[in-house]
Amino acid sequence: MDSTVELLRQYRRDNNLDRPEQADKPLFQNRQGTRLSRSGVRYLLQKYVIPVRRNHPDFTQRVSPHSLRHTKGMHLLQSGVPLEIIRDFLGHVDVKTTEIYARANLEMKRKALEKANDSAPLPKIPSWRQNKTLLEWLHSL
Repeated sequence: MDSTVELLRQYRRDNNLDRPEQADKPLFQNRQGTRLSRSGVRYLLQKYVIPVRRNHPDFTQRVSPHSLRHTKGMHLLQSGVPLEIIRDFLGHVDVKTTEIYARANLEMKRKALEKANDSAPLPKIPSWRQNKTLLEWLHSL
């Protein structure tokens, strides 16, 4: 996540948060300069989602702070990051909470396989199955 680190460094520079005297200030602030709350994050996210939906009515995917968090957890899992690391990254106390992502990932894979299987033509019976001599020889082994 080197690109994320660089974006945060640039953000800190742009907002003068990289100075030692600013070390106690929150990284993300509201208009009053205090810590950005959950509702503040939700407000900012919806501020940008609403115009996208207006311009793209077919975009119906749910977008919330939780959906972004869940998506990041799934991306980490699909990239091969161990559940314990994802647990720590997301701040889960118990790895059992993080295992929900693993189950969701397996369910997504199962649905993808079912979808691929539905559209695939049934394979023809291989010609060797019709060869009785070959089948008798295989059974004799």
